[in-house]
Amino acid sequence: MKAKLAAATAFSVTLLLFLVPLRLSSQTATRSIQLKVGDSAPDFALEDQDGKSVSLHDFKGKNVILAFYVFSFSPDANQELKALNEDAGKLDGKAQVLAVSMDSVPVNHAFAETLGLKFLLLSDRAMKVGKQYGVYSPSGVTAENYNNSMAAWLIDASGRILSEHKGGGRLNFVDLITK
Repeated sequence: MKAKLAAATAFSVTLLLFLVPLRLSSQTATRSIQLKVGDSAPDFALEDQDGKSVSLHDFKGKNVILAFYVFSFSPDANQELKALNEDAGKLDGKAQVLAVSMDSVPVNHAFAETLGLKFLLLSDRAMKVGKQYGVYSPSGVTAENYNNSMAAWLIDASGRILSEHKGGGRLNFVDLITK
């Protein structure tokens, strides 16, 4: 288990060193979307940590906490997702948690297994969904906008955004959902 964790951590660090300075050319950059409370949440389809396709519309009729984090095994992601895992246990089935990162399916699988996460981790390698939600800037993820890449939305059963949280720090949608 320790060898698997060390290998996954080394892979994530290597990936971090490669992707942090990554920027898209100005020719392909587009203006970032700014979603607001009350907007319809953009639908998407991504692979989960087991390689299965998951769409937001799969959860129509159920509240969804959609959380973005940058890299698995980073200190921020470890802290945020452990807290989210604790909170997910308090939801009594009233919401589905979906966590999205730029990591690959195998890295997400190792991360979920290592932390014992009870919710789906989705792989957004092309950063398409993160850009749809305005999490990743047109230039990708850089040191300057890293904290803005930690964000979450509470989406109601009809697909509307009820609440948002950006910039890291503990997410707390439990009180909104369980009332």
